[in-house]
Amino acid sequence: MDAQPVVARAVEGQDGEFFVQTQITDAVCATYTQAGVQLVLIDEIHRLNPGTTTGAQTADLLKDLTERLPATFVYAGINVTDTPLFTGTRGAQLAGRATLVTCGPLPARHGTRHPFRDVITDIENALDLHHHKTGTLPRHAPYLHQRTAGRIGSLTRLIRQAAITAIHTAPNASPKPPSTPYNSTTSPNNTDAPPTTANPPTEQQNNAD
Repeated sequence: MDAQPVVARAVEGQDGEFFVQTQITDAVCATYTQAGVQLVLIDEIHRLNPGTTTGAQTADLLKDLTERLPATFVYAGINVTDTPLFTGTRGAQLAGRATLVTCGPLPARHGTRHPFRDVITDIENALDLHHHKTGTLPRHAPYLHQRTAGRIGSLTRLIRQAAITAIHTAPNASPKPPSTPYNSTTSPNNTDAPPTTANPPTEQQNNAD
């Protein structure tokens, strides 16, 4: 469920009036509960600094929401233990309400599953390139995993750049809005590319997340 429309309806009243913070919190909690929200994902949590005024307000809001909502909160961030996130009284409160899970690059294989290939398949299913052949990307999963070191950010940037290249170079291209990835040729310097007619995409020397 996309929470943004829910929050928007909660923040702005029917007559267009705007509420104070406590009213916003009450409205959000009531709306989330009514909608049956069970999972709240918050990205870029490493940017939160409870030592600042706005950071403290945000930390207090998160604390309030976690206490009032019957939902699981998942915070995603980079090197969170090296940031001010868990420092001070408010940071300690956040840390006490969460379990730290260290996540590395996505493996190519996990038991009998192939999680990296599954992600590639999901990306391919979202493509809007009209002449793309389904199944092209998953076949290159080993190469793409080696090329991106299993990092999702690198993978999406690589495929996005290839999609842009395909849109601009395809004859009679009629692309849809560029949320898309793929269908390009590999760089001449990539001698390890698999010998197929639809080679993996080209990246602009940017594999870091």
